[in-house]
Amino acid sequence: MTLLLFLGVLLTLTSFGLLAIVSLDRQRQRRVARISRALGNPDMTGLSGKQGTKRGAKPRKAARIMLFGAGLDGALEKAGIALRGSDFLGVLFVCGAGIATFAYFMLAVPALSSVVSGLLVAGLGGWSVLRISTARRASAFAAQMPSALDTFARALRAGRPVSEALDVVVHNTEAPLKPEMEKCRDMLALGHSLNDTLRRLADRVDVPEVRFFSVATHLQSETGGNLVETIEQLSEQLRERLKLKKKIRALSAESRASAMILGALPFAIAAVLYAINADYLLPLVNDARGRAMAALGLISLVAGVLVLFRMGKLDV
Repeated sequence: MTLLLFLGVLLTLTSFGLLAIVSLDRQRQRRVARISRALGNPDMTGLSGKQGTKRGAKPRKAARIMLFGAGLDGALEKAGIALRGSDFLGVLFVCGAGIATFAYFMLAVPALSSVVSGLLVAGLGGWSVLRISTARRASAFAAQMPSALDTFARALRAGRPVSEALDVVVHNTEAPLKPEMEKCRDMLALGHSLNDTLRRLADRVDVPEVRFFSVATHLQSETGGNLVETIEQLSEQLRERLKLKKKIRALSAESRASAMILGALPFAIAAVLYAINADYLLPLVNDARGRAMAALGLISLVAGVLVLFRMGKLDV
């Protein structure tokens, strides 16, 4: 009976989450239309008095919400996640509701604590997914850029125009670089300049290697010179930079291994103690002082692991 009740509550919360996703998307579209009308209405800038303040407050509030949504959309695009900001928040809400329901019915956690812990775990999980996906995508771009620049330079040296050279790069690369190069090729075909195309590519991807490519191309167009030699030298520099990053990662492997071992050791010891004598750990759950000590220990453990990982991370 408890299992059926849990499934019913979970399905109900999931349905409400999906409805919230649809509602957020419709509200976002209405805000976009309202902001567009407000910006296109010259009478709104000259309003004065209390009524004008109230009318101007809604567009400003909507603009702040849209800026947050645009920032989240940009973060999802940089992470390579094919979701809009409202959809991602809806997924996190559904996950948080499921965690809260499981904690309340299966672990007998109080209702308020279940909701707070569910939302907190879902939020931290979403943030972790964004960080990890962005880091992996940046690493993939860094690994693909030297070969892509070599292909681009060889195509230019063979006498092909820039758009056809980018087409050669598209046919000789894989994701995540390939779809971004396809966008650059299409922008050039629509009449955009090479500098503007690469600048937008650097804004979308936000990877140092791509920004180096954009800046080097822009400087070459401003000062003159051989574009092929510039790209070849940049490719060599990026390849040396990638080698240095791999060397630093190998030298810092000890600190990362220490962080993982020290982070997993308390949980392994707790699992062994629970298997030997489960009553020994009950004060950490039943007693308020034990819960406070467990929470303080977890916070200290997480802080220590983060410090160890940060010590082993060097920016090149």
